[in-house]
Amino acid sequence: MARIATFMLSAALAFGAGANGVQTVDDFTLIDHGGEAHRLSYYADAPAVVLFVQGNGCPIVRNVLPDLKAVRDRFEPRGVRFLMLNANLQDTRQAIAEETQEWGIDFDVLHDEAQLVATSLEVERTAEVFVIEPKTMQIVYRGAVNDRLTYERQKKEASKHYLADALTQTLEGKDVATPHVAARGCLVNLEPEAEVASYTDTIAPMLKDHCAECHRPGGIGPWAMTSHAMVKGFAPMIREVVRTRRMPPWHADPAVGHWQNDGGLAASDAKTLVRWIEAGAPRGKGPDPLETVVAADEDWPLGEPDLVVDIPAFDIPEAGVVDYQFPVVANPLDEDVWVRAITILPGATEVVHHVLVGTGEGATNGESVFDNYLGGYAPGTGSTIMPEGTGVLVKKGEVFQFQLHYTPYGKAVTDRTRLGVYLHDEKPKNFLRHEVV
Repeated sequence: MARIATFMLSAALAFGAGANGVQTVDDFTLIDHGGEAHRLSYYADAPAVVLFVQGNGCPIVRNVLPDLKAVRDRFEPRGVRFLMLNANLQDTRQAIAEETQEWGIDFDVLHDEAQLVATSLEVERTAEVFVIEPKTMQIVYRGAVNDRLTYERQKKEASKHYLADALTQTLEGKDVATPHVAARGCLVNLEPEAEVASYTDTIAPMLKDHCAECHRPGGIGPWAMTSHAMVKGFAPMIREVVRTRRMPPWHADPAVGHWQNDGGLAASDAKTLVRWIEAGAPRGKGPDPLETVVAADEDWPLGEPDLVVDIPAFDIPEAGVVDYQFPVVANPLDEDVWVRAITILPGATEVVHHVLVGTGEGATNGESVFDNYLGGYAPGTGSTIMPEGTGVLVKKGEVFQFQLHYTPYGKAVTDRTRLGVYLHDEKPKNFLRHEVV
């Protein structure tokens, strides 16, 4: 299972019926109570995924835990993956973690903060369990773990083992005899959207802020968000990549600190965007803010640099994988200088994934760029401006060392990226050393 440095339906909804009438679930990515991300499709090799609806403080959830653990101990050695889902409005990730510690919940509890998954599954109560065939995304069983518990009463032992029977039949390649049993549990408050968001006032500005930096004419995004018509055409795809957290491409954990240049989409914004798409991506009234999205600016945003460094041209093929490139360019300056800012202008924005630059003695390996790191470029980032009163020392005789990553996009192209360097007039009070994580 891939570990992510922690950051998250159209008319068909995420929980619907396939061609054969079997209910299905769309792929999703959620972060668990420990900060690890889980994508349902990651478990495609498992014969089944069990998703149990958990909620803090629910007595039935707490009481059924031993039964669920017994089923897990029986079927997990056979490859079945067991997960929990918490979509309670009142349960924070920290509160969920505390509940797992107090009650010995040794399952990964996925925090559905935006309630997108629970809504698509039409979850009503905790203690309900879903059995999913991850290869087909079919829900082969949903309901109670067994018949031992009901409201205010419980039996010494269960007489019907719904979940265990469903897993046995699924692993044997059989249809589940009883695909649905009403579950007893605490009601989950799925918050309804008050109204569908306005495209002009909410959706388009959100897309402009979080997506259009790449999805614009000449940008690295494969299509440009230049109108409502374009967005509506790609709406099902937008919904998918938001639900699986593939886009925006920002994987820093929002629960850990505050990030500079945060490019993530808040859970509340993801919820608003997905529900707008599910409502049919209505245009509504008002102007279209996306019509003002323009091509990438080829000018120097900080003004004319003190030094322009031309990175050697590089030919990118139309397809395939391009190895990282580590060109070296001589420093033409005849004295030591202090750098206060840099700007990198990509030549072929469609294929330039990122550029990093530093100075050093001329090594051409992946780490040399960090010998005396200056800054970098990635879609959505601006110039690198050193903190006030600081600068990076570039010594006479050093060379500029680069790392470039290209991603072919279906057309052969030549990249001619440039570096603009801005210098202090006097030595700053502090020297700066920084790197990239």
